[in-house]
Amino acid sequence: MTRSQAEVTRLLSLVPYLRAHPGVPLSQVAEVFGVRPARIVSDLKTLWMCGLPGGLPDDLIDIDMDAVDDDGTVTIGNADALPRPMRLTPDEAWSLLAALQVVGDLADPSVRPAVDSAIATLRTVVPQVGPDPVQASSGAGSDQRREWFGHAIAEGWRVRLVHRREETAEPTTPVVDPARVEVREGHSYLLGWSLERKAWRTWRLDRIERADQVGMAARHGRPPVDLQWFSDLPASDEVTVTLAPSAGWVAEYHPTRRVEKLADRWRVTFAVASAGLAGRPAHRAGPRGLRGDAGAGGDQGGAAAAQRGEGQRTRRGARPGRGCGMSGLWLWILILGLVAGLALTCWGVWWLWRKVMAIWHELERVMGRLDEIGELLEQVDLSPLDEAASGPGGRGEAW
Repeated sequence: MTRSQAEVTRLLSLVPYLRAHPGVPLSQVAEVFGVRPARIVSDLKTLWMCGLPGGLPDDLIDIDMDAVDDDGTVTIGNADALPRPMRLTPDEAWSLLAALQVVGDLADPSVRPAVDSAIATLRTVVPQVGPDPVQASSGAGSDQRREWFGHAIAEGWRVRLVHRREETAEPTTPVVDPARVEVREGHSYLLGWSLERKAWRTWRLDRIERADQVGMAARHGRPPVDLQWFSDLPASDEVTVTLAPSAGWVAEYHPTRRVEKLADRWRVTFAVASAGLAGRPAHRAGPRGLRGDAGAGGDQGGAAAAQRGEGQRTRRGARPGRGCGMSGLWLWILILGLVAGLALTCWGVWWLWRKVMAIWHELERVMGRLDEIGELLEQVDLSPLDEAASGPGGRGEAW
């Protein structure tokens, strides 16, 4: 479970616990949830800003933070809306119906009756949804191996697998007492008891090439509800990487053992089943976000595997240095284009200035000529014309 998933789960569990235990000491809450009191205070500040839509004071969850700071006790209020029956809109009902159909597609045969009952109840409670508004299925549930292993589990078979890992060429042939088929991150996995390892293990179904019955399964107790990957690997199979702040999200996508927040970066410890998988964080973080070092057992294979993973990423993409060279070439092309554009702009401004000045000089020349014509007209004597135009009576007559 990633840090974000753990935080959301804890927040959802805090509200009913605090409603059932008003005034509970902060130290007791931290002990119940297995975290430090400071983490609980941070969760309370987050819950303080949660509530019903609207965001008004009466809509938000009320927490007495003064009592938390002064008395060390926690009291929560205005959270009565959480136990109310949920009212679904048609869109929410369709989404829930689609999710139930996917769950029914992926669930074990023993769980499918409960899923079918939930689907029938949903259609009864929300009749406006219709008989079959959506049809959803998962590709992980269409594998025939799921049906075969489901039958093997129901019959109590012991099986021998032919399983091939992604990074190895030779398959392995473990003998397994299967317990259930589950889905993780979009892939189907077989959970069973490995007779060779004497522990619970998982095998991805699409990497199982063959399975044969070799006997009847024995009892090994109740299988774990949530088997954590690499939980029993020794410290020598760990890889510790230091991530830049921009690459801290890598810890959300890989199972981790420890996550430490340093001054300006993250230190994350991963458990790896093989050296070929150690470089996978490098594929996500990139060369600028990752720096690998040895595991806790002093084995230098962790850093070397991280370097090999980076090398695999380079081989799958461009050749080393090619991406940087192409980026540099495009950068120079962009600079040359900008310089050429600036030069053309300057030349255009200069050309336009010359044209404007030429028009201005031409206007000045025309105005000078007009002034000269005006001066000549002023020097002309028009009195004879005025006398000729005047008649004997002093009144002008037409010619």
